Amino acid sequence: MNINAFLNLKKFKEREKDQMQKNYQAAVDTFEEKATSLYNLLKEKEELEMKIDDNLSGGMVDLSAIQHHQYAVQMVEDEVKQLHPRVQEARFKMNELEDQRNEAFKQVKKYEKLIELKIEEHSSWLKKEEAREMDEISLQQYSNRVNR
Repeated sequence: MNINAFLNLKKFKEREKDQMQKNYQAAVDTFEEKATSLYNLLKEKEELEMKIDDNLSGGMVDLSAIQHHQYAVQMVEDEVKQLHPRVQEARFKMNELEDQRNEAFKQVKKYEKLIELKIEEHSSWLKKEEAREMDEISLQQYSNRVNR
C-alpha cells in the first residue's frame, strides 16, 4: 500500500474519531443533565425531611403541615425512582461511547505510526538508491579513467 492510501485512511479515521468525540460529548452532556436533576431531587428531598424534623422538634406539631411535607417527600421519592434508571442508562451509554471514542483515537494513532514508518521506509529506500547511483557513477568514472 502506498503512502497516499494510508493518508486517506487516516483522514477517514480522523473523521470517525471526531464524530465519536461529538457523540461522546453529547452523551456526557445528557448524563450530566440527568445526574444534576437527580442530585437536585435528592437535595429537595433532604430539605423536606429536614423541615419535617424541624417541625417535630419545635414542640407544636401541625399535623396537616407534616402530612403535606410527607406527601411532598413521597412525590420526590417517586420522581427519584423514575429518574434513577435513566441516569444509569445515560451513564452506561456515556461509558460505551467513551470506549468507542478511545478506540477511534487508537486507530488514528495506528495510521499515524504506519504513515511515519512508510515515510521512513521510503526515505531509507531513497538513500539506498542514491548510494547505488553514486556507486554506479564512481564505477563508470573509474572505468573511463582505466580505459584512457
